[in-house]
Amino acid sequence: LADKSDLKTANLNLNAAYRVNEWVAVGFGFNIVRAEAELTATVPANTTLPLPPQLGGPQNLSGRGVADLSGDDWGYGWNVGLIAEPAEGTRLGLSYRSSVDLSLEGRAKSELFAGTRSAVNPNALNFNSTASVDVELPAIWEASISQRFTPNWSVQASAVRVEWDSFQELAFDLDNGAPFPATPEHWENSWRYALGTTYQLDSTWTLRAGVLKDESPVADQHRTLRIPDSDRLWYTIGAGWKVSDALSIDAGYAYLDGDKADLNESTGSGRFTGEMSGSAQIVSMQANYRF
Repeated sequence: LADKSDLKTANLNLNAAYRVNEWVAVGFGFNIVRAEAELTATVPANTTLPLPPQLGGPQNLSGRGVADLSGDDWGYGWNVGLIAEPAEGTRLGLSYRSSVDLSLEGRAKSELFAGTRSAVNPNALNFNSTASVDVELPAIWEASISQRFTPNWSVQASAVRVEWDSFQELAFDLDNGAPFPATPEHWENSWRYALGTTYQLDSTWTLRAGVLKDESPVADQHRTLRIPDSDRLWYTIGAGWKVSDALSIDAGYAYLDGDKADLNESTGSGRFTGEMSGSAQIVSMQANYRF
């Protein structure tokens, strides 16, 4: 069964902006993405293969490695945005971030499928090979509005569409030609909705808070143990400190509360049923310097 799915990405985003007139500005950017991934699958605990004595008797397979795959790649994309201020205190935004195509290349390892014929591996499959998998990071659309009600207080709202429908399966290509089984995913496009508020405490400090509803791209019937997912709520707070006219520092905290959801997945080796839930905490900080 799938027991680890780890994808790390780092994005270097270079941007340039141009003010068209007093109330419209546009921006363009180029993205350089570094991605590293590791996926593993292990036989669950207390798993015994019931073989007759002439085939060696029962075999304890608990904890044996089915697959261990890892790879990395560089990818490239772009983004564009527009900000309009049709009235004093009102700011509208629209942005698009392109998808990024990745071909993660690395190696595959397996303890059970190592090229030796056995009751578990009757066709002598060998999953020990260099390997690759194609992954597309989704394109993202966002529309937002910020409305200032007093000189110190404003409210923000946004809607984000994430084009996850490009992720239909997770399929590895082993260079030795062994048929590694693909995992159907069937993800769908999803939406995120956010509402926040900003309060200018004084000329130095700014306080922020918000809530975000993040829809899962996975329908109940397609949720897998490999990449389980469910709807979640984000609760966020933050603050900004204007150190000088050139330097400012922002810090934030977010708590993610994921919905409970059922898991009911069938594979070639059996059926898994269960329940999933999750939560996370994120602490962030950034420094901004204006030249």
